Amino acid sequence: MSKTKDYINSYLKDGVLTLILNDLKTKNAVNAEMANQLIVSLSDFSTDPQSKVLLITGNSNSFCSGANVKIMKGNLDSIDREPTLNSDPWKELDNSIKNNLNAPESDEIEIIRNITRLIYNLRKPSVAAGNGPAIGFGMGLALSCDVRLASTTAIFREAFINVGLIPADGSCWYLPRMIGLSNSLLYQYTGDPITANEAHRLGLVSQVTQPDKLMEVSINLCNKLAMGPTYSMSIIKRLIQLSSDMNFEESMDISGIAQGIARNTNDHKEGVSAFLQKRRPLFKGK
Repeated sequence: MSKTKDYINSYLKDGVLTLILNDLKTKNAVNAEMANQLIVSLSDFSTDPQSKVLLITGNSNSFCSGANVKIMKGNLDSIDREPTLNSDPWKELDNSIKNNLNAPESDEIEIIRNITRLIYNLRKPSVAAGNGPAIGFGMGLALSCDVRLASTTAIFREAFINVGLIPADGSCWYLPRMIGLSNSLLYQYTGDPITANEAHRLGLVSQVTQPDKLMEVSINLCNKLAMGPTYSMSIIKRLIQLSSDMNFEESMDISGIAQGIARNTNDHKEGVSAFLQKRRPLFKGK
């Protein structure tokens, strides 16, 4: 019996779970097997008390080249060759949303899209180490992480438009919040690549390093986060998500409620004690 290929290499050290996408022949493109393995890894991470921070990167010199094109080709065979679409794309979309038409089924593409949903809902910090091209879904995967670091060889590209598709991986939600509306439309309309330095200038990534320093810098950051009050970090992530659709006063109101929760954590007590005793706090994430 042949062994199932390991599309995800993982290791846990000092509270940091590192997941490495691993399919060199496709530059780490995501197929159904890799997607399922990644979903299992993310689900396990979310419930494992020993895993504090998530780090995602790719094997060799590529982060993720997107969804495996073979999946798209397979799906084409089931598409009506003469679709009856409204000539007005907005009306077609509005009608489809209203009547729940064209809703995705549990096919391979939808399975892949569930990955970014899982990362969005993680209660723990996540970091993407962009070690090379992050194309299509690969860019969406990086965007879904809380923090992005990149090597000088990284390239980010919303390539969906090149095959007549749209970014359905969460990018339409994330990208405008990171780089603004005009820049988002520019790169999603054209599919043009964004270099690492340009991504840093735009605010898409937080730091750019030399390729041989990327993992060291990424792991150092993850170790720092893993040693912090991760319960409070989880609340911070949720506050930022909720505040995106609120006015200032509404955000202030829920922030006050959240602060009340943080004040009741053991980490808060430890932080105050450590400050008064002039020592390093030993946070437990609770």
